[in-house]
Parts: sequence; C-alpha cells; structure tokens
Amino acid sequence: MLYELGNFSSELNALNVFRYITFRAAGATATAMFFLFLFGPTLINLLRVRQGKGQPIRDDGPTTHHVKRGTPTLGGLVILLIPLLLSFDIVHIPWINKMDDTVVVGAQEGPRLAAPAKSVPVQGPVFIAGEPATAPLPATGVSLRRGQALFGTNCAMCHGMQGDKVGAEVGKYFPEVPQSLAARAAALSDQDLFRVIRLGKNRMPSLAENLNPGETWDIVNYVRSLGE
Repeated sequence: MLYELGNFSSELNALNVFRYITFRAAGATATAMFFLFLFGPTLINLLRVRQGKGQPIRDDGPTTHHVKRGTPTLGGLVILLIPLLLSFDIVHIPWINKMDDTVVVGAQEGPRLAAPAKSVPVQGPVFIAGEPATAPLPATGVSLRRGQALFGTNCAMCHGMQGDKVGAEVGKYFPEVPQSLAARAAALSDQDLFRVIRLGKNRMPSLAENLNPGETWDIVNYVRSLGE
C-alpha cells in the first residue's frame, strides 16, 4: 500500500514523499486509471453481453450518437467504483468520524495535569506577605512611554493625562480624586503606589484584571515623572 510505504521513510529518504496526502492521492489516481484501462474493456464487453441491446439510441437523434448503440448502461460504474475502492486505503483518509468515541471532559473537571518538570510559570505571585513580589522597574524611556500609554487607557479618565484632572470626564464628578496626582503620589512609596493600582482604594477600583505586574510598575514610573 502507498500509505504503508511512508512508514519506511526513516530508512530510505526517497519514500518520504508517500507521507504527503497529495502525493498519495495522485498515486491512487494513477493506479485507478491503470486498472480502469486494464479491466475496463473486458467489463464493458461483459456488461454488453449480459444486457443484450445495451443503451438505446433514438433514431431521430443526432447521427453522432448512433455510435453509442449497444454500449452497456452500467459502464460508468467502472469509472466510479474502481478509483473509490483503490483509493480508500491508499490515500488513507479517515472517512469515519470518531468524535463519538472521544472522552468528554467538562469545564474545570479534574484530575488536573501536573506541570512538566523544570517548567517555569509565566507569572508568579503578585504579592508576598502584602508586599509586591517583584522589584520596581527602572524608569527608562521605554518604561515611561509604556506607562504613559497604559495610564491614558486605565487612569486618565479620572486623573487626566497629566494627573491634574484636566480632561478627566469621569474624575470631575468625584471630588475625592486629587487635583494633583503627583503631589498625592509624593507621599507614597513605590510599593504603596503599586498596591493602590493593583488593589484599588476607596472608590478607585482595582486594575489587577487590566495590568500585569510589569505594566503596573510602568504606570508607577510614569506617575513619578509627573512631579519632575
């Protein structure tokens, strides 16, 4: 079988082409055509003898159709069945849908698989004993630009882009929002700012779902830059 030849590709590189379904399909077509030309005339003659008159041709039809007189009506089965029978195993297409045999697992249903050995978590704990688990990021130009963009998305609607409530369409309705965010932040440590952003305070909501720890430190850096 053409499909089985692909299993020997590790021993002979030339057989690697049989691993591709396009090549196997072309091979199946060529093989089917070979058997069609080999056995087709014999089968057609056998059907002509068994059927007797064969396909009827009307006398009032085109004269070019008269050459079909006596052609067996089931001759097309050769073209249909031989390629189908030969290509089923050669092309090796999974015709049967085995989805019904698949194990169904519900959402959050155990047992949960353990992490692979020596795997590294994408993100560790955000807080350890109430303190940020990560160190502040250096206030580089990249961090400040990133923090400015994140501040504009998550904070400017209440504090304004410069922390002065200018253009703060939401913050103008809340008198407790400081008129100068830089002055308020000057009384807090970087860790305190981190906690306020992540956990929220008073009527300010938590932004933990919007920011990862690195992005939070970028905003801390940007808020610090407002007072410079």
